[in-house]
Amino acid sequence: MSIERLGKHVLIMVPDSLRMPRLEWPGAAPQQCGRPVLDPQKAPRLLFLYRIDFFRPAPNITEGTMHKKHSLPACAGIALAMLFVTSASARADIIWGYNWTPSTTQVLANGGGTGGYLTLTNEPTNSATGSSNTVVTNIQAVSTASWSNPDVFTNAPVSFALKLTDTASSQFTNLTFSGAFNGTITANSSDVQLSFTSPTTATVTLGGNTYDVAVGTYTPPGPPGATNSGSLNAFVTVTPVGGGGTTAGVPEPASMTLACLAFPFVGLCGWRKRRACRA
Repeated sequence: MSIERLGKHVLIMVPDSLRMPRLEWPGAAPQQCGRPVLDPQKAPRLLFLYRIDFFRPAPNITEGTMHKKHSLPACAGIALAMLFVTSASARADIIWGYNWTPSTTQVLANGGGTGGYLTLTNEPTNSATGSSNTVVTNIQAVSTASWSNPDVFTNAPVSFALKLTDTASSQFTNLTFSGAFNGTITANSSDVQLSFTSPTTATVTLGGNTYDVAVGTYTPPGPPGATNSGSLNAFVTVTPVGGGGTTAGVPEPASMTLACLAFPFVGLCGWRKRRACRA
């Protein structure tokens, strides 16, 4: 058996003893594969030539429920539109910074017991994107008091200051939320609640963006020595005023770069058309 290329075809010469009624070749149209050039009935002992149109694309199927026809320019346009939508979404994200500071890191019991207290963490400066929950402080109880003589908190004052910064404009504001602890702690128990004496919500506008701060998710501390701390959280809702506002410089591809991504698709479309015409 020998194989030769003739123009756009491949000729396979097969002896009579090995002749095949049909040749299959991946990527070639079925009706173009394995057609004998010579009639096997008229020349039974000659070499048979099987022509395979390997270089000719299979015919387009334009019927059937599964057929979908999309031109390359249309696909390029869809891809470009999706890239611009992604870019616009990235530009809509608002980055902001926050820093919560308690008025004290130890709130002393003001009655009974052995001088127990609550510890409050001073959380570091942090940042967020869009609306987000924030940790105001983590709380732990410290006491050696007995059950019969507990450490008592009666309106023990505390406040939490928030520095809120709009990153893009560098504008910031300071907010304060005040409250008091009430309850008891011993060496083996903790029952302390936090109530606020000031409003627990505040709304400010920074850099054309509206920030709504809501303090309120309080988790009491466990007994002294407990692994898990109590905590106080606040949720900050961020919205651009009137759909506008300023945003931080989020890294994104330039518009010209996005447009250039469609050019290879257009060039490929033209190349395929010229190739189809030559075929």
